Amino acid sequence: MPNTLNTFLLFSLPLVVPGLAADGVIYMDVLGQGFYPSKPDNYTLGLFSHAEKTPNVTRSIKFNPFVAPEGNTNITNLTDIEWTWRVNVSDFSVPNAAAGRDPLNDPHIVHTTYDFTWPEGGNLSSALPPSTNAVCIQWLDVIGNPANISNTYTEDNADSTDCTPMLGRECVDAIVARASGHRSDCFNIAQSWWSIRQCASTFGYILNANNGNLGTQEGAIYSTEGSDSISGERFWAATSAAYNGTNTTTYNSAANKLQVMMLAPVILNVTYPQLLCTRVNTTHLEESESDGDGNRDNEGEGDDNDEGAGSLVRHNSGIAILASLVWVLVAMF
Repeated sequence: MPNTLNTFLLFSLPLVVPGLAADGVIYMDVLGQGFYPSKPDNYTLGLFSHAEKTPNVTRSIKFNPFVAPEGNTNITNLTDIEWTWRVNVSDFSVPNAAAGRDPLNDPHIVHTTYDFTWPEGGNLSSALPPSTNAVCIQWLDVIGNPANISNTYTEDNADSTDCTPMLGRECVDAIVARASGHRSDCFNIAQSWWSIRQCASTFGYILNANNGNLGTQEGAIYSTEGSDSISGERFWAATSAAYNGTNTTTYNSAANKLQVMMLAPVILNVTYPQLLCTRVNTTHLEESESDGDGNRDNEGEGDDNDEGAGSLVRHNSGIAILASLVWVLVAMF
């Protein structure tokens, strides 16, 4: 069964287990709102800081964060506001990566980040109407997408965040309808997009391409309970496991992936969701590439394709920590 995750506490990346990984950092596939270990060393922080300032590829796109259903006049004064959504993808060397069972040659990781900017700058709370309860987000918990899904986003779509050309009007409308309604916060706003009948040919297809291993996660970039993002600072990231630097599969997958996120402001206890889509690199991929990595010549096959530093972590309470500790013990012995 697919795992839909309903949690606001998302664990950090990269994962460091003191004592067990004294000779290096365990970099694992992680997606979410957490970014670093609770007590990161300065070297690791420096690697990420430099990578985020100097991404390999980036795309920025403007959109209106407040979209009201037809006939709804409650937020008409907000419909001319414009934010910018930026997606950065960085591939960089991590010499401090733990060796694991299979030593890596020039270990690298890929780090994808999202950030929003708004005209007022500063904290998001200062750019929202006083009646805002929260600004919620939901994302798909998957590293890559099938090529035939990603290919639907081309440069012709690059001036819009509209997901309709990629997912179809019926799928987008069904997702928005399910997330709409009355609520006071972001709890349980996440949906199983692949289980929606109108999305069977898109998210349902991605589920099958990932052998049923798929989830969604939710979070808040603003809430009256304390979350308050800053303009231009990343609020979400996906970090890969460490891999051999000669293998470009992971980077190409992240750079070519169709990025999908639901944004849902909650104003006066009413949710106004919209689905956002973009793609950093719009290279047309061969349809046979199920993971959408952009490799047309099978580069990275064999031993170089072993990402030996861990597998996808699906965070849910203490289970993630336990799974990580078990992996480290296996790697050591």
